[in-house]
Amino acid sequence: MSLTYSESQQHNALQTPWSAERDEALKQLWAQGYSASLIADKLANGVKLTRCAVIGRAHRLKLPARRDKQPLERKPHPRANGGPKPPRPRPVPQPPPPSPTPSLEPHMRKLPLLQLEPHHCRWPLLEDPALQLFCAADKDDSSSYCPFHHHMAHPQETRRATLSIPKDYPKAW
Repeated sequence: MSLTYSESQQHNALQTPWSAERDEALKQLWAQGYSASLIADKLANGVKLTRCAVIGRAHRLKLPARRDKQPLERKPHPRANGGPKPPRPRPVPQPPPPSPTPSLEPHMRKLPLLQLEPHHCRWPLLEDPALQLFCAADKDDSSSYCPFHHHMAHPQETRRATLSIPKDYPKAW
């Protein structure tokens, strides 16, 4: 990619704005800590020279990398009344409201798939895999499961802590 400049300002056979004199000036200004934008402005002399061109040339000349900028320490601005601004109290996070705990044991009907009605829970029971029975307790319209099995299928941290599942309850997995 070439830089835009007039034909009369060609500096070398490759038609780049970089000459030996500019390279030396770049090295000196770079060592003094000038920014790439300021170096581009100082070296321009009527030639369009960009900050990116300076950074690219510094990289090709293998000039040492710049240190990361240190964040400036900000001083507090004086208030109109002259006193310091009081610190704002941090808001105390409110715990989420406890979720309603479903009943511990649903009223399971233990029906096979073909006998399930639209309002029955679809949670598979693996007590006897040959029978392929389902919970069939009454469910909400928004879920395929009764509230008890819905909490098992969609555990959440707050709900998991409040829900106690009996240890002898058969798992579906």
